[in-house]
Amino acid sequence: MIEVRPTEELNAWQVYRQAKSLAKHTSRAHNPDWYRGALDLDRQWHIWFDGQRAVSAVFDRVSSGWTTGPQPILPHPREMHGGGEKGAAFDDGSLRALHETLHQLIQGRELGGKAKSLGVVIHLADEFSISEISPEYAIDEDFNAVAALLEADPMEAIGDANLDLRAHSWRLLPYWGVREGERRAVAVQTGRALQPLVEELRKYGETRNVPVIATCVSAPIEALRMGPFFIDANEDQRKGNIFVFLYQRFSLLAVCDSQGELVQARALQHRAGQTYPTGLGDTLVNTAAAVNLEEPHVHLVAMAEVNAEGLSAELSAFFASRPPMNIGLVNAREIEEFRALPGNCAEMALGDPQITSRLEQHAPLLESVSFRNLAAGWAIQDFATRLGEVAVNYPSLKDLKLLRAFGMLKFLLVAVVVGVGAWTGLDLFRTMTTDAWKLPEDKASTASAELEKLKQEKGRVE
Repeated sequence: MIEVRPTEELNAWQVYRQAKSLAKHTSRAHNPDWYRGALDLDRQWHIWFDGQRAVSAVFDRVSSGWTTGPQPILPHPREMHGGGEKGAAFDDGSLRALHETLHQLIQGRELGGKAKSLGVVIHLADEFSISEISPEYAIDEDFNAVAALLEADPMEAIGDANLDLRAHSWRLLPYWGVREGERRAVAVQTGRALQPLVEELRKYGETRNVPVIATCVSAPIEALRMGPFFIDANEDQRKGNIFVFLYQRFSLLAVCDSQGELVQARALQHRAGQTYPTGLGDTLVNTAAAVNLEEPHVHLVAMAEVNAEGLSAELSAFFASRPPMNIGLVNAREIEEFRALPGNCAEMALGDPQITSRLEQHAPLLESVSFRNLAAGWAIQDFATRLGEVAVNYPSLKDLKLLRAFGMLKFLLVAVVVGVGAWTGLDLFRTMTTDAWKLPEDKASTASAELEKLKQEKGRVE
């Protein structure tokens, strides 16, 4: 394994030498999978994790086939650094088991053969919250710039110097439907309990010289991207939509206006032992009033096991003496396209273009700016790694190819110089071995005089 140092610590010559070493001793120069996303690779290992349950699945893009994956090897919670600080890590036995699992997935004896790379997609459903960002950035219409700032310096973007950067990660969720001058984005927060797993996955790939591309995505934001899949296309979308994506420990409430644009998102935490938020009816009424939606369609989407009877009873009791709302409950795991997925985890479908394309055929709202942007990548932001980290430490594929090309050109130039020198030397050797070269000095002078005399006679004849 080559030790790669940050380029900021190196001078120009050291950067060149490091890049040259990577091009020579690793597969980065000829395997483009090092620079692709985990969801773009042909073989994918999906892990859905809600803090209690882990679902594992393997997807092969070539055959579009899903199989139940190996038992995920997860880090164990433990005290870190002897100071009472909580963290997670692998013991030796777990680490060996993880390496054996990765070896089997890449070799793929039961998966159609050896893969040239492995994408590991971790769907985080264990922790979720939404934070405000600083007012000066909340109104900025350059979402990409604010997203980059939030990723690189969350304390600055959120305006809170007490954030625990070791325990949490933040990514931007824009409100594409909000007008200029108002709050136009919020920060989505997830936990970093599985960060040690991501680091071990990447380390394994680097030591074995095989791309193992790991990413952690927020399951609720993936669910939001799939929101149109849970809507009846015959409904009047001009009334607006309120989504509530239900998980074991929390729910995501998202509001889309009459144009299908995202205007609000909230995290609703559940009480211990309850699979839906308390006071949901009151929350729905107040939310609809706050965004001026008179008769919105409310979609309760169960993304995990939910006590549907208890939820229905609570809502029925709340609306018994109030004007009713158009509320529907959908179990995502019972939708036909998701039944083929191991564990019926709907979020995994984003790795399968065939499933998403089938669902998109009849889904409304997909032409809105919000859902186009979510599908284009905002829904699968990586919460595990800063985007600039790979760019800083590793040269791009284009740079490595240019480096190899220059190396070949240098080899060719050396070969040409050696060839010219060899040809010149051979020609000189041939000349030196001729009879004329071996003539004594007196005979050479006589031959030269006779040659000159012949030239003069030839001139007179002509």
